[in-house]
Amino acid sequence: MKSWFTAASSPGSHATAVATNVPFNILLIGNNARKATGPLSLGQADILMLAHVDPAQHKVTLISVPRDLLIALP
Repeated sequence: MKSWFTAASSPGSHATAVATNVPFNILLIGNNARKATGPLSLGQADILMLAHVDPAQHKVTLISVPRDLLIALP
């Protein structure tokens, strides 16, 4: 079976997971860094998305987490 992912793989890499049809997750973080000074000069994460890649099913599932998500912690 030909893999749809052709990047060079190394042990433990995502390419290895895809070549062996093992599902894996990737956290995508968008940064709004600007030319600023002070404690926020490195920017803030303004977009969080979790991608679940299932090579066997040829599916990618994305979940977007709102930046201003408020949850109650016990």
